[in-house]
Amino acid sequence: MSRGSFCTVDQGRWLHAAQRSALYLLRQIGADGRFVYRRDASDPEWLGNGYNPLRHAGALLALAEAQPLFPPSACHGPLKRALACLLGWLAPIPEHPQAWAAWSRPQVNDTVAELQVKLGGTALTLLALLKLRALLPGEISSALLEQLGESLLWMQRPDGSFRSKWIPSAGNHQPAWTSLFYPGQAVLALIHLSQEHDCRAPERWQAAAHRGLLHLASSRQELPIKDVPLDHWALIAQGAWPHPPEPLLLGHTRQVVEAMLQRQQRALQIPNRLGAFSSNGSSTTTATCVEGLQAAAPLLQADLPLHTALQQACERGADYLLRAQLRCGVWDGAMPALHGQRPMEVRIDYVQHGLAAFLG
Repeated sequence: MSRGSFCTVDQGRWLHAAQRSALYLLRQIGADGRFVYRRDASDPEWLGNGYNPLRHAGALLALAEAQPLFPPSACHGPLKRALACLLGWLAPIPEHPQAWAAWSRPQVNDTVAELQVKLGGTALTLLALLKLRALLPGEISSALLEQLGESLLWMQRPDGSFRSKWIPSAGNHQPAWTSLFYPGQAVLALIHLSQEHDCRAPERWQAAAHRGLLHLASSRQELPIKDVPLDHWALIAQGAWPHPPEPLLLGHTRQVVEAMLQRQQRALQIPNRLGAFSSNGSSTTTATCVEGLQAAAPLLQADLPLHTALQQACERGADYLLRAQLRCGVWDGAMPALHGQRPMEVRIDYVQHGLAAFLG
């Protein structure tokens, strides 16, 4: 993903933190290619139930982006095992055999009771495969990438919006079930697919991505800042868009950035929350906001006050994540939740987003 790099503090701190988180994730890949999905640093004997293929793909994506921090030999084996596991969850859509999707399956996914396709699972899988292709030559075909792209198009409506879920046994998409983050993930995947060197008809994927960006922007155009969702994937997708943004898209970028800046904790009454982007101190909310702000930074350089505020917010947020990152024994590089019933729970997506924020 393309992100702005602008922090004025010691860059080495972020790179070292990124390396620690990446090594933690690599250590969690087992012989079967699955990650150790959920642990609790305050209760080492506890292992949470279930698994989530969507987060498996997200963790692989972050590791692929972190690969320049390591010699290829250090991560080739674990990445290849995790890739093989991910490929095992891909299959065609019966109604559209040219389209392949990442399927969520009972007894595999921790929340589903029926076989289904989630837009975000396919989008993150496509993003991970696009990044891994150069690292694992011969393992991922261009045909498979385009088949996954076809699935994203199949789930897009004519107005540019996306259906979030399809359950074959129900015979239809699930209009009542939506995800805030899936559309941005799908748009980003389509943008990167259009830029693949051997991609056919790149303008087709870009046209779909553009429709998706425009729908996200128009659907939030009239919202007051306090109601604008903290959609970091929309910012990352907008930052990756290879054309100058239209006023509507630039306005949407500004909306989401201002919403993030408004919600950052800056009061010294609770010093241990300073820099967090949520009142409960969630490490993941902070990491995802830092990711999104980094992606938006190049688009807002002409607005010096906003760009400066954005830079300062990223530095505060990254510093909060540095304080949160665990640094001892088997937990070195892990990122705990910092909220909820298990504040020291470490899930692979918590580490993934911390890693992505540090890499920026």
